[in-house]
Amino acid sequence: MSKENLKNYECVFREKGFFGGDQRLPEKEPLKYIDILKKYDKYSSDEQAADFLKAFSSEGCGYVALVNSIFLYFFGHEEAFRKTFGYDMYDEAGNMNFNQLALDFYCATDNHNRFLLFDYIDPYEDKPNKPGYGTTIETSKWRFERYMKKHGIHAKLMPFRIKVDDIEKRLKKGPIIVSVRPTILYDRNGNTIEETKGGHTMSVVGVSENGLVRVSSWGKEYYVKSGTYAQYEYYQQVFFRDSLEDDSDKVKKVSFLPDHEIKHPDMWTDLNIYEVPRFMGQLAEKYKMQFKVISDIETAMFNESCCLILGIDRADGVILRFSLLENGKRTEYQISNYIYRKFDAADREGIDLDRKHPSAKVKTDLAIIARGLDSKWSSFLEGDMSWLKDFKLKYGYDEYHCYIDERNRILDEIHNWQKCH
Repeated sequence: MSKENLKNYECVFREKGFFGGDQRLPEKEPLKYIDILKKYDKYSSDEQAADFLKAFSSEGCGYVALVNSIFLYFFGHEEAFRKTFGYDMYDEAGNMNFNQLALDFYCATDNHNRFLLFDYIDPYEDKPNKPGYGTTIETSKWRFERYMKKHGIHAKLMPFRIKVDDIEKRLKKGPIIVSVRPTILYDRNGNTIEETKGGHTMSVVGVSENGLVRVSSWGKEYYVKSGTYAQYEYYQQVFFRDSLEDDSDKVKKVSFLPDHEIKHPDMWTDLNIYEVPRFMGQLAEKYKMQFKVISDIETAMFNESCCLILGIDRADGVILRFSLLENGKRTEYQISNYIYRKFDAADREGIDLDRKHPSAKVKTDLAIIARGLDSKWSSFLEGDMSWLKDFKLKYGYDEYHCYIDERNRILDEIHNWQKCH
């Protein structure tokens, strides 16, 4: 990776100074963080504050790794950072305020978990007089995305399969964190310097010439040996939907052109998790819809009365399905042709119709679908079901069946949420 592309990494992870955040520091300097503890009702006495900061020290690695990602994103936009989070990006000594934001993140989200589509606090997650439980691949996603959304930032945390040779290329798309168990950390020459039985989460900074993954942990530089961890080793990547303008400190939507050079093996998954919300975002806001990834290549877009599924297909671009509760069971219909037949030239006007590259075809389809649904199918998005009778007359009972349990479970949760609203 070029020095220019690494500029934010070089400044956030400094070889001389703090190499990212360190969750142990607030416990050593409690008075510095009293205001944050009071903000979240975590300070009733010095003893309570000490216990809370001790817990953060023991289980805060996942929070710090994600906060490192936030600093990478906001690098060069100090005013936007302050307006977004209410803290200065740098302290009086010129060091980045990693731990202030990490503690805020921890106070706001620790023990928050996802139940169906709702947030709940698990009072039994942390055991008295025991090291903190930390975060899992599921809880880190839930807590990070909710925290960022609360502060007006659209971000996604997604797992992916790792190839060490691809790490530096993936870093150009967004920050990466890695979690391993047991924790075995090395120096740049491959010598073991830290080893514990527990798990640990770190920020990925790059790859060394000898194939070690360079990471940030406890504010220092370490290395991990991919493929050598007995219990688990998994990677997650942060995708920020918005871009910070170069000429001001406001956040704006990014207009993405088709990327003809993309050659990553997970291209279809990336299109699903990253591009669907981009192109459909304004439509979702207008009709008060939410997004939920239900499989590697499918995203559900839903509100209280409509559940539309967008599927990425290698041959056909974007396929539309509709999920509903019918006669006491969940049913899916393949509705692409029925929906597309109403689209006209106005829905395609001004949209790049380059379909030579698969990613360009999908992005073009998404742009047309977003416009066409708004102009021709607004009542459909608002929950009008009068179209269904006509659809069945014209297309028969074109039901779609999928036997992926996790996918179907998520859709069931969506419909349970709809029934509650």
